[in-house]
Amino acid sequence: MDFEKYPENISSLIEKVNTSLGQDRQVVITSCNSLEGIGLIQGDNALVGFARFMRGEECYLENDMVTFYTDMVSCLDPFEKAGEWEYVVRANNLLGIMSMNRGNAPFAMDYYSRALSISRSHELKNLEVMMNLNIGNIYLSAGENDEAIGRFTNASELIEGLDLTPDEYYPYTSTALIGLSKACLKRGDTTASEDWFDRLQTTCGDRLDPHDKLSVDCFGAILYYRLGREKEKQNYIDLVRSEFTGEIPVLDIFDDIYEYMAMLQESGNADEFDIICSRMEALVTKTNVKNLERRVVELRLQNSRDKGDTEAYRELAVRFFELYETGEQENALMIRNMLRLRGSFNDLARINREVEEENKVLQKKSVTDALTQMDNRAGLNAYAGQSFNRAIQSGQDWAIEILDIDYFKEYNDNYGHQAGDECIAFVASMVKALKRYPGVFCARYGGDEFVVIYEGYKDTEVFEMAKDLKATILKKAVEHKFTKSYMKIVTVSQGIFWGHPDKGSTAWNFLHAADNLLYRAKTKSRNSIMMGHKLGDDDEVPWEG
Repeated sequence: MDFEKYPENISSLIEKVNTSLGQDRQVVITSCNSLEGIGLIQGDNALVGFARFMRGEECYLENDMVTFYTDMVSCLDPFEKAGEWEYVVRANNLLGIMSMNRGNAPFAMDYYSRALSISRSHELKNLEVMMNLNIGNIYLSAGENDEAIGRFTNASELIEGLDLTPDEYYPYTSTALIGLSKACLKRGDTTASEDWFDRLQTTCGDRLDPHDKLSVDCFGAILYYRLGREKEKQNYIDLVRSEFTGEIPVLDIFDDIYEYMAMLQESGNADEFDIICSRMEALVTKTNVKNLERRVVELRLQNSRDKGDTEAYRELAVRFFELYETGEQENALMIRNMLRLRGSFNDLARINREVEEENKVLQKKSVTDALTQMDNRAGLNAYAGQSFNRAIQSGQDWAIEILDIDYFKEYNDNYGHQAGDECIAFVASMVKALKRYPGVFCARYGGDEFVVIYEGYKDTEVFEMAKDLKATILKKAVEHKFTKSYMKIVTVSQGIFWGHPDKGSTAWNFLHAADNLLYRAKTKSRNSIMMGHKLGDDDEVPWEG
């Protein structure tokens, strides 16, 4: 909004709102009421929209969700008429957050998708990042971990390409990295999860505000509980206890603390559970969002059942049912508001088509490595699970190979990074040639590492294809004067695990085994291949080539 065009009496009210937001509710509400009245009299849609939006945001910060919803819905129409698209996006974002917390993910996706489309149409890149992060979290909550990884990866790429202020960069980066870590943990890839979490700590460290730090520390406790590392888990529990005090915008943090409380209950931290649960109950009661209250009571129910506290269980069961009934009434109100809004969104069908088409472009971009034009790690993540499940259902053989360039660091350090990129692109072209075989998938895993999946091939066939790849690279004889190998050309080392997938194993078990075989191959002799057949058996004598 162009605030400079307004006379002093209006400018002073706007300044009061901006400086008092989250600090003095009465000043914000009174000033917004005055601004709305002026805007209505003067026919100034931008001013009317601003007054309603800021009044709604103050209610959001104060956890007054009933008033928030009314104001945030009513600001959309004047903002659209005035062409204030940044505010339209921000309002849709907050309504999406509200919908998620009321337990209605489809409505949240509607709001977020509309906001994403507007962000792209009007080049609001920083808000496009925010929408990708929020949609990623919807996918995460639904268990669609590969879709979530694609969104978080896309957000990360956008972040790195923007000139963001520290107040934007670190929260956005933190949300993207914690989302990637959560998705990997939910998928069972604990190594990748810890890697992303370590990167988060290194990148953001102590640069986060208390709100974002609380989210990180809640997940830190969950991660190290899953990893079985009690000391680190307890460190994060101590941090959360000290940080989760006072007033916070509970809708922004609820899911993080809810998952943290569930972990405390599961791990038997009864005293800590009671402390955090009591603090959470005090906050959600103020919101009057019954779905939040119901979810907390549900945890209480489980806890009292586990402890065998029959009396408490009965009382909580009655409360749970009451909240469920009220929650259904809330949902009916929300549906009526959404239908009314949709009636004014004449271009909603077009927007949805745009979002769908742009999502296809985004998805392709998010899974493609820019240097090699191969699938990247996100593409591998999406493909590997599907391929492995196909093999389980069909009973087909399945193999995965990980290979890297021998002494690549020496190559990169001495020839330079541009030559290093050319070397990676050369090896990538050799690896991609394997895609001429049906059922073969190739990806750049990161750095100088590549992964190949062989679907439906016998171990002898896979081994021959791997040897052909090695021979083709040798035949090209790309100079590498700085290698420690006597041949002084670029070579690769390969680790392959072949087997019969079953429901007791995962693609990532196979990849981990292949990675161990690569390590064994490199330890014995570079420019070599090792193939194994037995999961978790380091005593197996692998095939060598």
